[in-house]
Amino acid sequence: MSDKKRITFFLDSLGMGGAENVAVSLSNFLINYNFDVRFLSLNNKNNVLFSSVNKMVKIDDLNAASARQSIFSLVRYCKENQPPVFVVFHYQIAVILIILRLLRVIPKTKIIVRNVSTLSIRLSQAKSFWSAHVVKIFLKLFYRYADGFIAQSEGMKDDLVNEFSVPNSKITR
Repeated sequence: MSDKKRITFFLDSLGMGGAENVAVSLSNFLINYNFDVRFLSLNNKNNVLFSSVNKMVKIDDLNAASARQSIFSLVRYCKENQPPVFVVFHYQIAVILIILRLLRVIPKTKIIVRNVSTLSIRLSQAKSFWSAHVVKIFLKLFYRYADGFIAQSEGMKDDLVNEFSVPNSKITR
């Protein structure tokens, strides 16, 4: 058994973007402090940042086009790997992981959510029925059950508290 602390980052992909750059930088930093770092993504089709990731980081993908399409692959991954900590950069995946924890698929997994936008604004601009209504309901019901949240601004923090009933004490800015 390894004495390394294991952490799994979940992103859409390793494509170019601010969240992706943050995750790559953080993973490369943590490797130097004896962490077992892993990336899990919806798919690895847009891996512009792949070469920037330390070779010691394990990279997996669910080979899915969307969060909804990833559910069975995500369940399988969680059962096989039992990740102790997920840092999630995808709010729909965060909700799925929270539900999996409530269903005892990953009973001991800590779930930390990094929000990359103000969710209520993002959802109000959604064009599909699924995103505008179904996802919003699931967020309002389950989002607060994550172990922690990282908000990039005071406005994002206020949005989590006021719109999604996230306890202020769970949010780091």
